Amino acid sequence: MTKIQIVRPHQEHDIGGKVRALRKARNLTLEELAKKLEVTASYLSRLERNHNLPSLPLLERLAGVFDVDIGTFFERTIAEAKPKRVLHPDEQMEIIAYQGRLVIKYFAHILYPRPSLEVMENLLKKGGRVVFPTRAGECCMIVIEGEINVEVGQERYTLDEGDSIYYTTDQFRRITNSGRKDARYISILYPPAYIK
Repeated sequence: MTKIQIVRPHQEHDIGGKVRALRKARNLTLEELAKKLEVTASYLSRLERNHNLPSLPLLERLAGVFDVDIGTFFERTIAEAKPKRVLHPDEQMEIIAYQGRLVIKYFAHILYPRPSLEVMENLLKKGGRVVFPTRAGECCMIVIEGEINVEVGQERYTLDEGDSIYYTTDQFRRITNSGRKDARYISILYPPAYIK
């Protein structure tokens, strides 16, 4: 499973507390929710107490069960998330996923409480691979360092530093770094997939 690690700003995210609140708001027991998610009630209890961090696929299943966006688990309250124009490096939310092979920095999540675009800087380590679920939307990617292979449906593209690609997200997508060094690229998604 893909474990995530929230690097910063960690004090703003209480994923377990949000899961507990959503579960209670829907009158689900730990056992009922665990069954829907195909995990044990014990694991879910530890998750709700922030002793376990969920995998990205589990966060996606949680979002589906609760009918919320996955970003719900990362956002602050609306009162705290007042719109602002400038985002400093220490305010960027950074997530490490795919066994440390992917580092994602989110840029727009605190500029506006409900951004219409999702802007991320991704660091895909050498040998790393990421597969994305299909959904309605659009994506533009710009490679700023290294080389990545992008598969969209049945087509495959090799992108080098400075190259960009645009595609719709309603088909299979995989990004692989088979180059000799880590690769960095910017992703711009509409509508937001994770932070909304």
